[in-house]
Amino acid sequence: MRYPQGGGLTAERRQFHEELRLQAAERFAQGEASPVIAKDLREWAAARDWLTIYYLPPCAPDLNPVEGIWSLLRRGWLSNVAFSTPEHLVQRIRRGLRHIQYRSHLIRVQPQ
Repeated sequence: MRYPQGGGLTAERRQFHEELRLQAAERFAQGEASPVIAKDLREWAAARDWLTIYYLPPCAPDLNPVEGIWSLLRRGWLSNVAFSTPEHLVQRIRRGLRHIQYRSHLIRVQPQ
């Protein structure tokens, strides 16, 4: 089950969410195109007036400031590196975060 702690949902709602997830996974595994599955999901959501979906841009640093930090890491410490092990990746991330931590001027703060 994807909601080991319940996720604030009733057992009935958890079961419904799990069935919906499994249906989408099965359709994807059968080779059905993602846009078709997404279209069906949009139609399903549109038929429910209690459900509101907010579409967010794929990259929205003003909505998620952490994206700016990841952007710095991707352009600097993580670019053009072939990581040999997961530990190597973690080491580079930590080194980059430490560098950013001591040079806070690298992070642009969005005015509110």
